[in-house]
Amino acid sequence: MKENKIPVSQEIKKHLLTGISWMIPLIVAAGICIALGQVLGGTDVGEKTGTIPWMLNQIGGWGMGLIVPLISAAIAYSIADRPGFAPGLIVGFLCGQIHTGFIGGMLGGFLVGYTILLLKRYIRLPQSMQGLMPIMVLPVLSTIIGGLLMMTLIGKPIAWLQEALIHLLESMQGGSRFLMGAILGAMATFDFGGPVNKTMSLFSDGLLVSGVYGPEAVKFVGSIIPPFGITLSFLLTRHKYTRAEREALKAAFPMGDLHDH
Repeated sequence: MKENKIPVSQEIKKHLLTGISWMIPLIVAAGICIALGQVLGGTDVGEKTGTIPWMLNQIGGWGMGLIVPLISAAIAYSIADRPGFAPGLIVGFLCGQIHTGFIGGMLGGFLVGYTILLLKRYIRLPQSMQGLMPIMVLPVLSTIIGGLLMMTLIGKPIAWLQEALIHLLESMQGGSRFLMGAILGAMATFDFGGPVNKTMSLFSDGLLVSGVYGPEAVKFVGSIIPPFGITLSFLLTRHKYTRAEREALKAAFPMGDLHDH
């Protein structure tokens, strides 16, 4: 009897979603710290050194700097279990240093994870040395291989693409920005949790690392429109909703407003 193998696309999606699920609490915590700092300290909060708003803004900014290492480590962990976490973290940090951004961090996580799986398959140690595999052999070799590949072959093209994308977004004016916002907002609400929504979410979350916050704002605005719309419809036409739908709406409205899609 043949084993049912998971399709490659489903496997990649699983690891990617693991990385996203680890990253979301970090984005929320860091983003709220930045927002509180700017609300309390104003737009020039960065100049108010030593104040509480300045500290909150700094905490949030440093937290945002951990996005790339974290998603890289989470993806590597999802693929290779514990031996993948530390190398994924190191390669993710390296990706931040060479400016490959969010895309580099994701690719770094996959690179480290699958490198460890290959090493496990081909490296054979005596039984007495098996304990060294997860704590020394696999982490060290995968860090060296992943780091060197990222710095020599993979990192430079990604950094160039990242820079070109940011330049394109920053150069948009007037109607172009409106069109981009409309497209991103539609993608955010198209299939809630589906591939279109996740693609938009990855795109906007990735730009946070580079200090581009507009797409993330569009994502949040787009994501809360459906729960507001359904609730407004309920308030205006209560008689069209069943008892079960009314009960479901009590949780759907607040969860829809607070959930980071």
